[in-house]
Amino acid sequence: MKIRSIALAALFVVAACETTASDAPVVEAAPPTLSDAEFKSLYEAAYNANPKPGSERAYADLLARDDLSPEQRGTAHLYRALTRGVWVRDWTEAYPQCALGDLMIADTYPVSPPRKAQILKEMVYQYYRSHYFPNAPASCMENLEPAKAWLDANDPCSVRDGGGNCVSGE
Repeated sequence: MKIRSIALAALFVVAACETTASDAPVVEAAPPTLSDAEFKSLYEAAYNANPKPGSERAYADLLARDDLSPEQRGTAHLYRALTRGVWVRDWTEAYPQCALGDLMIADTYPVSPPRKAQILKEMVYQYYRSHYFPNAPASCMENLEPAKAWLDANDPCSVRDGGGNCVSGE
């Protein structure tokens, strides 16, 4: 009788443990991400690639990685935009209109407040200089209307002159 009671109690304990273990949520480990130092060396290599069109391939390779954190991914888009905006007409995607696309993508990621401010500053700069480059690729020209809507929603300056200088509201 005593053995039967012990066996029955043990059975209840095992059943309780099995129920608790199977009901517990499975916690998956976060995917590994690139260290900030490794990331910095990769985006600096892309920015400094020579000849300059090589930076487009280097940024594409960087953005294709699956080990970037969301902030790193946003920063990579920001730096590709900066590169495209500085080296205008040196390769197919090097136009302000192409840079606008990357800036809008960068803004969708959780980047630091200084990076957010840099995105706004670059959006204004690239948008207002884009009219000097009407021969940008059609795929990049498509960024102008969404960029204007983005600026209307995010720019604290209510009125800018034709050069992008704030004349009211900032």
